[in-house]
Amino acid sequence: MFQRGGWMIRERVRKRIEEVIKDLYGVEVSPDVNRSEKYGDFATNVAFVLAKTLKRNPKEIAEEIAGKLDEPAFERVEALNGFINVYISHEGWIKELESALEENYGKAELGKGERVLIEFVSANPTGPLNVANARAAAFGDALVRLFRFCGYRADAEFYVNDCGRQFELLGESIEARLKGEEPPEDGYKGDYIVEIAEEIKKEGREKEGREFFSRYAVERIVEWQRKALERYRVHFDNWVFESEIRKKGKVEEVLEKLKDNIVEEEGAKWFLSGKFGDRREKRVVVKKDGSYTYLLPDIAYHLNKFERGYELLIDLLGPDHIDQVPSIRAGLAALGYPPEKLEVIIIQWVNLIQDGQKIKMAKRKGKFVDMEWLLDEVGVDAARFFFLMRKASSPLDFDLDLAKEESQRNPVYYVQYAHARIHNVIEFAKSKGIDPEDKGDLSNLKEKEEVELIKKIAEFPEIIQDAVRERDPTRIPFYLMDLASFYHSFYQHHRIVGSPYEKERLALCRGTINVLKKGLELIGVSAPLRM
Repeated sequence: MFQRGGWMIRERVRKRIEEVIKDLYGVEVSPDVNRSEKYGDFATNVAFVLAKTLKRNPKEIAEEIAGKLDEPAFERVEALNGFINVYISHEGWIKELESALEENYGKAELGKGERVLIEFVSANPTGPLNVANARAAAFGDALVRLFRFCGYRADAEFYVNDCGRQFELLGESIEARLKGEEPPEDGYKGDYIVEIAEEIKKEGREKEGREFFSRYAVERIVEWQRKALERYRVHFDNWVFESEIRKKGKVEEVLEKLKDNIVEEEGAKWFLSGKFGDRREKRVVVKKDGSYTYLLPDIAYHLNKFERGYELLIDLLGPDHIDQVPSIRAGLAALGYPPEKLEVIIIQWVNLIQDGQKIKMAKRKGKFVDMEWLLDEVGVDAARFFFLMRKASSPLDFDLDLAKEESQRNPVYYVQYAHARIHNVIEFAKSKGIDPEDKGDLSNLKEKEEVELIKKIAEFPEIIQDAVRERDPTRIPFYLMDLASFYHSFYQHHRIVGSPYEKERLALCRGTINVLKKGLELIGVSAPLRM
């Protein structure tokens, strides 16, 4: 029997192979099933995996499994040199299109309600958000949306590091501006520091002192960051301040809990992190002057995440933080928490390209190149889409000129144009008195471009689940570009309204627009009805 709603062809193939293997050999195995362009629609190498366990020839195993793979959606199954190739019937693909016409096509229950905390951006409260923060925001927010769509209870969190030397420098920089002086050499020199100093003057509070200046500036800067992120369609469920964690005594609590793994040397306190998987034998947690290094508050913060009931922690960090990860995991392990439940994704740097040249990131014509400047230049949709066109592990060159182009060369324009084109087709059909909800007999969709488009639509649930499993939302924009390309090809080759199969083709249009809209929504990009 065909399943409805939750129907996903690749998953059905995988489950059926799994069932046959258990029946034949009494072995439980989760086979890898991949799309195949050359041999059938799907292929698996599971016979080679089983050959090691069963100590048998993989060709024989493949033939035995293939002989037992019966399923209404399978047109035929063949064993070839140890591989198993599955061909999906036309009826199977049509059932997939019917599922795509339903609301929330592609939604899954991978997470089964698991509580996940995804921390991202967490920019220092010492200045406006920059373009690297914008990349992290696009990636993190898309990840949160995908996790929720796949059955996780996922929350987004922004950690405000409002303590330490940078906090002090912020106050010193404002104090200098209030006195009409230049900020310290290692201080903050942006125009926003002058703006905050002017606000303090207007309120008549220039005599309050550095601690007040720092706290006032943090409040203003965090407010700017919140507004910029709202404009960017990024919402955080939690804003956590380091100062609040410290006020609650959480840092001292961690130090006390780690005491059996702390040694004192030359007046400093060292955590024996090497005992818990760190590549270094030990790390400083309390300096000679009694102040904490970054490590102790970071361990306290991650402990706090677990104490709030989260089962999986995902941190998105910049490349300059990569060295901190093993020591934080070691700290969690020492406190009795599973270190593997802290996953870290490193978000690499961004280069802005204009007129073929790299823009200097510090200033542009006297203006700081921040996230808001980028959004003014290219808009929210282009920014979010372009930031997801490279894996997080790769530096990204952001072509400003291409992002502003209204042509098919611009990927986000190309995808949005496909959505708008389909909407116009459906509206035109309505104007002719055609009910687009009447799908006719979908088995009539047999033309090459029609079948190819159906198969591409059918990839959507797979792409979504793979993006979650691999923590990689960059799969979505590339899939959407492919889907748009397949639709444009179908549109160019076949008349829709006025053809003998207009109902069926309109249903194909509806399936496509549903996936385009949901895919864009999952990466925080709008789906315009007109371009």
